[in-house]
Amino acid sequence: MKSVGPLVIPVALLFAACAATTLSPRAASVPPTTQFDTATPSGRQALIAQLKQAELADKMDSMSWTDSNASLDIAWHQKQEEVQNVIARLESGERVPNEEIRRALDNSLPHRLGGYPN
Repeated sequence: MKSVGPLVIPVALLFAACAATTLSPRAASVPPTTQFDTATPSGRQALIAQLKQAELADKMDSMSWTDSNASLDIAWHQKQEEVQNVIARLESGERVPNEEIRRALDNSLPHRLGGYPN
């Protein structure tokens, strides 16, 4: 019996992560009443973790639509950059308004372009 190469498991895990992020429906928009805790260190860290998950999902989605819908590819890439910007600002200690955080998490444009059913 041959042993499994060291790259097989990470590739399988990456594939599973990609499938989970690109195939699972996500909310198109964040309710305008949503408040994010950026004042406490634990709240800021939880928000950064949520944003990093959104960033990864946006990255996977931007790579998924390249051949079939270039507009969607661009929209997801822009969402990824928007989320990265908010993460960088939060990590530097800057206070980011709730509206900007909501906008970074809002996926309504890619949804309207055909990314997912609303």
